[in-house]
Amino acid sequence: MASRGPSLYNEVMKSTDPMYEGDSFVRNVPEGEDVVFVSINYRTNLFGNIYLKDLEGYTDEYASAVNLHLLDQIQALKWISENIEGFGGDPGNVTVCGQSCGGMAISYMLAKGQDATQYFQKAIIESGAPQVAGCTLEKKQEEAQMIFDLFGVKTLDEFLALSDTDIKDNGLDQYFENLQGLGLIYADGEIIPTDWWDRIRDGSAKGVKVMIGCMSGENDWAAYDWESEEGDLWEDPEAVWENYIAAKSSDAGTDYAAEVPYYINPVKKDGTPAIDWDAFLATDEDPVKAAVDLYNDVIYVQGTEYEAEALSGYTDTYAYFWTYCPAAEDIAGYCEANGMEPEISPYDRPQHSMGMLFGLGNTDDGYNELSGDPAKLPADLQPMMMSAYYHFAKAGDPNNELIPEWTVYDAADRSTMVMGETWSLEKDPRQAQRELLNVRPNGEK
Repeated sequence: MASRGPSLYNEVMKSTDPMYEGDSFVRNVPEGEDVVFVSINYRTNLFGNIYLKDLEGYTDEYASAVNLHLLDQIQALKWISENIEGFGGDPGNVTVCGQSCGGMAISYMLAKGQDATQYFQKAIIESGAPQVAGCTLEKKQEEAQMIFDLFGVKTLDEFLALSDTDIKDNGLDQYFENLQGLGLIYADGEIIPTDWWDRIRDGSAKGVKVMIGCMSGENDWAAYDWESEEGDLWEDPEAVWENYIAAKSSDAGTDYAAEVPYYINPVKKDGTPAIDWDAFLATDEDPVKAAVDLYNDVIYVQGTEYEAEALSGYTDTYAYFWTYCPAAEDIAGYCEANGMEPEISPYDRPQHSMGMLFGLGNTDDGYNELSGDPAKLPADLQPMMMSAYYHFAKAGDPNNELIPEWTVYDAADRSTMVMGETWSLEKDPRQAQRELLNVRPNGEK
């Protein structure tokens, strides 16, 4: 039985990936209803956000290269706005939907305001709060030079002369091995505003209704020692701190991300905890699991909550926390029978990507390494999430006859739909962890 390792996709994600396909969603809209589903491709990683400015041969022609991924998406939304009527769609009722880096991109678009939000009215964001995606300018400069060195080029002309085959065969694996496939985001001040988080807090997304959530076990693979022969579980929570939490902050820039604007950072400049570490470890009987929870919170969960809080001051915001996970033995058995490597949380929790599988209706063949045998999944769960997606996309409100009443989120009661095999609306379900972490971007209150 194996779990998800810390590597990421080794190629540009395509909208033809079965996890993100829209045909199941379209086929299963409520009787008498209709929807137009558009999926887009955009450049990521090496192709979508390389910082070229300090490299030999740079001209202003390449100034946008640092954040092409976001420009690609905005251009696609502009095309949809101008052309969707020809496909039966309504340019005045567009919902953007993104998970992980796609959710982060939506968050940046919300910060840009009318430059981007003129093309959509609603947004579904899963595991996409970007408070730990950023990095310093120096880190982007180091990354660019590393790319040049990996591909054996010295000038921009030599780099641009590389063919797709050259890139794929001669350096792409090393790129992902060295950079973990991250291509960290730099707020350049033009495409991504340097004050993006302040803009969201000040109402840049006003008028765009938002459904936002994350998984309870986002990166539970951090509980494993991937250097050991069997991928054993860590026995010491300090290992999670050193190998993931502190390492993540260090990767973003000097002095443990001290210079990265709006970074949720539990690490002091000297590498020690900026929070009550012992108290956080005491939130679970298993201190390693508590340390993994801190990592999940830093990467996705706490940022999702902060973003929901900020957005709720200006627009209808619906928050969720996905907790359902198939039985580990069902995932492992299905994967063994189908020649797949299972991706299983040691704590029987849903990891990164699970919720959107159900929301788009792709549990049959979207990511079975994560969800296992589709025949053994709860029959009602996928229709519930799909109906929430559909009704939110239609009217900006996920409520429908298949789910419990879902009220909007606000900072007073933090009403959150907890999505297990059954759903329940709970107030502040992560209160203990949220209050102990409480490392808000730039020290805001």
